[in-house]
Amino acid sequence: MSYVYNFLIESLQFFDRFSGLLSPKMRLFFKGRKGVLQSMDQWNPGRKVIWMHVASLGEYEQGQPLLKQLKSHFSEYAILLSFFSPSGYEIQKNNNLADKTIYLPLDTKRNAKRFLQSQDFALAIFVKYELWPNFMFALKAQKIPALLISARFYQNHILFKWQGQLLRKATGCFDTIFTQDENSQKQLKNFLPHLNAVQSSDTRYDRVVEIASQRRELEWAQNFAKNKFTMVLGSSWPEEEELLYELMSSTDIKLIIAPHQVDIKNINRISALFKAFNAQCLSKYEADLQNQVLIVDQIGLLSSLYYYGDCAFIGGGFKTGLHNTLEAAVYAKPILIGPHYSAFPEVLDLHQNGGIQVVKNTEELEKIINKWMSNPRLIQKLGANNLERIQAKKGATEQILEKIKTTLDKQTNPHEQNI
Repeated sequence: MSYVYNFLIESLQFFDRFSGLLSPKMRLFFKGRKGVLQSMDQWNPGRKVIWMHVASLGEYEQGQPLLKQLKSHFSEYAILLSFFSPSGYEIQKNNNLADKTIYLPLDTKRNAKRFLQSQDFALAIFVKYELWPNFMFALKAQKIPALLISARFYQNHILFKWQGQLLRKATGCFDTIFTQDENSQKQLKNFLPHLNAVQSSDTRYDRVVEIASQRRELEWAQNFAKNKFTMVLGSSWPEEEELLYELMSSTDIKLIIAPHQVDIKNINRISALFKAFNAQCLSKYEADLQNQVLIVDQIGLLSSLYYYGDCAFIGGGFKTGLHNTLEAAVYAKPILIGPHYSAFPEVLDLHQNGGIQVVKNTEELEKIINKWMSNPRLIQKLGANNLERIQAKKGATEQILEKIKTTLDKQTNPHEQNI
């Protein structure tokens, strides 16, 4: 299996020659990796390096609470952050948490060896699903401790199938794996009994608590939402938007839409759909107009926007993949989603505790909204359930931080006995 994997990875480099014929994202994938190893050779931070690797933007958000703690508590180390995907790197390449941010070189044996020999690495931290065999084997060979955080492994994960032999071997190179849930921990223990797998929850809970504490004051949202039941439709797709259009035809509510895509074509489509309700875009918002629908045609506001609604509808649960529900739950808001959510443990937890309601059609949505509008205490109770679950689940960052401190202390004081 390793021969096949290495052949495929080496072959991938061949496509670099034809990157001009590929999609813009794939062109960035190859272009961004040019010169990375030379850049690592030339980097001289003057201290040992803690390396965190994430796949893309979502995993960066998961790792961000830990990155902040590393920067605060371990200033004697340089922080290296690597991305696999252009969609993450291009947005966060100028972040202020890492001393250096790069694309991860392709996972060839040669690249992994050179990469790890370029600096004095004290620790490697991988987030969620990132398993790169040659990098893991090189870390093990060079005795650099490695952690996997916020990991989740479901029963049918390739790791536990015959095709996953190479990945299991790579997973065995981690010193500790912090899992999001008990089931992931049990799955790992069944297949890799020697592995130190620790249940620690998901660092995203810490992240949303932090975001809520830094919420932006949005006076326009507060003014729009006053005096009438208001729903925030976050990261929406056409499926949710059409459902809400049908609801508003029979129910007197206000709606703030923050679509997943804010390009002009999509904004114009949404504006046309809700024209009958005097839909207005935020960029042209006039508070004195009697509009029922406000379309947020800007990015970066959603995590604060949920605060101003009576409830939230999170997009992606019909086709595209459910978006972040925790950003609304942290404000003690009841949440609505589409029917496809089984792949998200945090959603299963919130749904089990009543704070998330699932709808498949307009009739179900109308029934729930009418029930909530007639019973403010129920809304408060369901929202409080969501906040309670987040408060109960937070703390993974501190748990991981303790392990990092212990690991680094052992390097500083190698003769001390293991705790």
